[in-house]
Amino acid sequence: MSIRGNTSLLTRYLRPRAGRFAALCALLLGGTALSLVGPQIIRYFIDTAKSGGPVQNLLLAGAVYLGGGLLRQIVTTVGHYVTEDVGWRATNDMRRDLAGHCLRLDMGFHNETTPGAMIERVDGDVTAIAGFFSQFTIRVVGSGLLLIGQLALIAREDWRLGLGLAVFAGAAVLLMLRLRHFAVPAFKAEREGFSELFGLVEERLGGIEDIRTNGGVAYAMNRMHAVNRKLFGSVKKAEMRGHTMGVATDSLFTLSTASALAVSVLLYRSGAFTIGTVYLVLHYATMLRYPLRDLIWQMEDFQKATA
Repeated sequence: MSIRGNTSLLTRYLRPRAGRFAALCALLLGGTALSLVGPQIIRYFIDTAKSGGPVQNLLLAGAVYLGGGLLRQIVTTVGHYVTEDVGWRATNDMRRDLAGHCLRLDMGFHNETTPGAMIERVDGDVTAIAGFFSQFTIRVVGSGLLLIGQLALIAREDWRLGLGLAVFAGAAVLLMLRLRHFAVPAFKAEREGFSELFGLVEERLGGIEDIRTNGGVAYAMNRMHAVNRKLFGSVKKAEMRGHTMGVATDSLFTLSTASALAVSVLLYRSGAFTIGTVYLVLHYATMLRYPLRDLIWQMEDFQKATA
């Protein structure tokens, strides 16, 4: 399915619940802002404590940090609830439309397709793209905003660090774009394998008396083992290909985090950074992998939806 087709699909099933989707966007933006503010408070706490600042300021910073953390957890919890609500409502609508479409097809289709395969297509395939409906757009946008915010705040401390980490992030994004269709054929084969398996199970259960009467139990079991063996290979291939992006980007960000730490220590020794700023840069550099990891998960959902 093309990007235009995916966009059309999203718009069609999310438009009836635009209010919930808007609330989800607001929650996501709030959670992103709280994620960026927290390390700034800790930086202030560390530098104030090291310089012997007033205890009242430290207590106030600690209270603000704890309150922000609690608020962030509330926002995250509510966001997850709304996400699942939107996703299941949208996919239930799709199941209804897909079931109605199948019922309107001629008998030739129903004679060629087993009930087990129909159930897997109508329910299993739709369940596989539930995350695509509920999270893809806002997660991609939210992760992009969080990534940009982190890079901007690092660049505010030292533009060379910000530029270097931006290069690493850009390389990771380009890698994801290059690999966005890498696992689609494998996921498609996986879904077809599950459809074949459920169709076989339904067919054998429906004719179990005839199979026993004619001594075909061994043949039926051999056939089941063959389908399971084929399905195992498809699932293994799909999972390995689906995690390729994660391994590649984690390797990039391990290198970038180590580089950020080394440069921050050098700047601290030269007097350009405080110990709190070293923590701040390292924390943001470490956090860079989280929006990228979120993007990777969404790209995996995208590949499953495309398949």
